This record gives sequence, structure tokens and C-alpha cells, in this order.
Amino acid sequence: MKIAVIGAGPVGLYAAGLLKNLYPGGRVHVYEKRSENQLSGFGYTLHDQSLYLLRVLHPDVENAILKSGTFPFTRRTLICRGNLLELDPEVSRTMPIIGIEYDNLLQVLKQHVRQAGVQLHHESAIANPDELAQEHDLVVVANGANSSFLERFRPEKVDTGLMYAWGKLDAGFDEMAMSLDTAGDIPFVCHKYPISQSATAMIVEVLEAHAGQMTQVLAQSPEMNRYFMKGAEFRKIPLCLCDKKAEGNIVCIGDAALAQYFAAGAGLYFGLMQTGLLFHQLDRMPGTIAEKLQAYNDKAREFMQYQWQPNLSLIRRKQSLLKGHQDMTDEAILNAMVADE
Repeated sequence: MKIAVIGAGPVGLYAAGLLKNLYPGGRVHVYEKRSENQLSGFGYTLHDQSLYLLRVLHPDVENAILKSGTFPFTRRTLICRGNLLELDPEVSRTMPIIGIEYDNLLQVLKQHVRQAGVQLHHESAIANPDELAQEHDLVVVANGANSSFLERFRPEKVDTGLMYAWGKLDAGFDEMAMSLDTAGDIPFVCHKYPISQSATAMIVEVLEAHAGQMTQVLAQSPEMNRYFMKGAEFRKIPLCLCDKKAEGNIVCIGDAALAQYFAAGAGLYFGLMQTGLLFHQLDRMPGTIAEKLQAYNDKAREFMQYQWQPNLSLIRRKQSLLKGHQDMTDEAILNAMVADE
């Protein structure tokens, strides 16, 4: 069995480890266009369901993540119009979240897959997965929301009209906080959460039309500028759902299959879930790889469609919030800021 995984992010590495466990005598290669130490983010949040899935890969993986990340933070707050609210205390208590720096999470997963015998190839961009498909029994596309291979999987794309800037401060924080604020007449949402014992990540979310002005605001604010020492860079996150998940012996997973609205821990969790579902179909279903992938395609379509509609609803609410929060009640603002359970 010869397997190629395109993308060495968390989902790609997780898939490589599971596939090596499933086919211990096989050859699993991971191809990543970036260099070994080129980072593309600051940190992740993981809730207990994600940790459980990582535990399936190997208990040592979960233990290493817990050692590298924060203590579980159970307090989640919302600040709106000067009011401080604690969100869903029972949910927070029963589903604690940890934060972990991006490079720490990748190092844990890389170490595991290398020990398992997976071959990692950095600075190895793949231009055409069909060439890999001819040389491998299975090709897994896990190269993120901006995958260059999206069109072959029939994506449904939504322009959210929202943009995001990521920042980091080398200081501790002990909760997950979200606030609605204004800079002059520019409304914005700020997400703040710890990613290590001594580092905190911030995400600023604005309407696309205000991104240029907000860049200047962040540069001029001493408090906010501490998180954006090199300047804020606003980027769009494509909201995308691929109708087709498999083609022949090629399958897409993670953000390459379902890129959704930012919500703490959700993107990584659903990427791990997709990978687990793929593993199950490969392990339990009879037939050829193509037949197994078709079975995965049918199962995954139902699973992802279930997640897609709440995403669309949340995006519409967030657009309304940033366009007309002055005329909204506190209850409406709260509903617009939090994800559907």
C-alpha cells in the first residue's frame, strides 16, 4: 500500500498517522509546500472531543499536547456595551478547552508520525494530484481552505464579507473572551484566548469594507498594537463546502473539504472527525480503494451538510451585527456573536 498525503497541517499529519496504523506495512508520504519551520498561524484551541480523537491516534499524542498547551480554561466571557457576561457555564464546565501554540501542536504530531515510519517531505509543492494518484494507491488532499485543488471537488463557496487579523502577545490569560467594540464608527469583534502558559492569541474580525481603516486603528492603539507588533494583516476565510469528497483514489479532508466560520476549536475538530470517518470506511468497508472512498463520500456528505447550515446562519447573523448593532437588542447581539450549539 502506497499513500500520499498533501499538506502537513494538523489534519494531514493526523491522517498520515491513522493511515500508517491501518496499513503498518505500507508507505505513507506527506508532501508540504512550506519549509520545516515556516509557520502559518499562532495557535489552536482544542476541546475534549478533539483530544479524544487525538487519543485514538496514540495516548502519547494527547499527553504531549496537554503538556505543551494551557491548563483547561472553563470560563468564557462576552463583553458587549460595557456588560460582562459569562456564556453557558454548564457547557464550559463539561467541555473545557485548552489552547496550544501552532508550532507546538505540529511538533507533537510530526514526532509521532515520524516515529511511526511516515516520511515527511517539506518544500515539496504538488501541482497535480493526478500524478500522485498514478503512483499511489491512495491520495489524501489535506492542504487547507485555500487548496488549489478545490474545483475538482465541486465547491459551494460563500463570500462572507468578513476579514480577520491574527495577533499574539507574550503574556498569560486565563479565559476565552469575545467582545463587540467600535473604533470611531467602525464596529469590530475581538476574540481572545490563551495558547500557552505565557502567550495569548487575538483575532480581530471586521467587515471587508472596513479592513483598511481597521489596520490603521490597530497600528495607532497602544493596547492593540502589542498584539500586532509587525502590523495587522487582514485576510478572508473562505466559507466553502465541497459537494464531492472523492474522485477515483483521491479524497479531500479537513478545511479542503469544509472551510467554515471561525469558532473556537470547531475547524480542527471537524477535520479530525472527517479523518476518523475516512479511516472507518477504509478499515471496515469491502472493495477497492475507489469503492471505499465512494462510501466515505456518501457518509461525509451527510455529516458535512449538517454542519454547513449553522455556518451560513451564523455568518448572516455576524454580518447583521457588524452592519447594524446600534439598532439591535442585547439579546440579539448575544445571539449573533455565539455559534449554534
